[in-house]
Amino acid sequence: MNNNILITTTNNIEGARIENYFELISTNIVVGTNFFSDLSASITDIFGGLSETYQNKLQKIYQIALNDLRIKAKELNANAIIGLKIDFDEISGKGKAMFMVSAIGTPIRLKYQERTIIDKKSSLISSEDLQKEFNKRLIIEKVNKEIIPNKEDWEFLLNNPIPEISEKLLIMYVTAKRVKDYEMGIEDSYRLLFRNISLYFKNLDNTKSSEILYSHIKDNPKLIITLIDYCKLFSPYEILKLLKEKNINTAIICLTIDKSIYTKEDLKIMKEIISTIDSLPDSGKIDLVKKTIGKAKEKYIWENGHINDSDEEYCDTCGVNIKGLKKGQVEIINNFKIKTISLDSLLNED
Repeated sequence: MNNNILITTTNNIEGARIENYFELISTNIVVGTNFFSDLSASITDIFGGLSETYQNKLQKIYQIALNDLRIKAKELNANAIIGLKIDFDEISGKGKAMFMVSAIGTPIRLKYQERTIIDKKSSLISSEDLQKEFNKRLIIEKVNKEIIPNKEDWEFLLNNPIPEISEKLLIMYVTAKRVKDYEMGIEDSYRLLFRNISLYFKNLDNTKSSEILYSHIKDNPKLIITLIDYCKLFSPYEILKLLKEKNINTAIICLTIDKSIYTKEDLKIMKEIISTIDSLPDSGKIDLVKKTIGKAKEKYIWENGHINDSDEEYCDTCGVNIKGLKKGQVEIINNFKIKTISLDSLLNED
């Protein structure tokens, strides 16, 4: 979850060791002055102190900026951000005014010492933590009853994904898409589900998202792959598993998916994927076909019974090659091979 990514203005974390530094990340949140349309109405509040509504809106922009940094840090596999700096600026010109919040920080990978782990049995609980736990339990109860979350629920879920209901939310989405997609008069709850599910899985822990989405890829390959692609959840392990389960077409489409950070373990499995694809059995056979007149000629007999000259790379009728792959699939595989070679070069350069 993004909220597990600690953000601090300091350059170190007491009781933790920094294992890795990443490049600076930044975000700029720009809003129009109409975002503060209540300001003039609350001017009397300002004379006696800052307008509460004005403060709340500033705080909302501030939280949006921090959450955006957390998402970017998560994509780098960082678990903390240090050296946070935030600036509030007004941009004006040509009679228009905008308000901008800029945030910048250094994402890092921390290793915590045992003594820094917070005692969850502490007798001190803030009202904010209590409210968060209360909201969480209400949403879990609702989803378990197969009730689609409402607008307020989604606002909570996008900032506080709940792993234990993620699979049920996905099933709701896949089922709803089968029935409701492109129909007129779709209920607001379904609209909210369609609109928020992608961002929800992007904000959920990468490992959990990948586990859930790939496990349901057979339910609706096109729909689930779109989610996986949006979340940048390329998983060599899951793709190799699809190949071994003979889900060749789905596995090949997944080769086009990207991820934020690649490792040597990824490279190892990517090479195994290529080896597995190259070892696919022929989908037909070469045999002599007798003609009414003349000698028998060597032909390739495709799995579906189509017959072509043995020197033709693709079947004239169905467009597949000797491995049962179409031209577009072969192109995807070739690009994946180049990507693997490129990654090998970068990871193993002297």
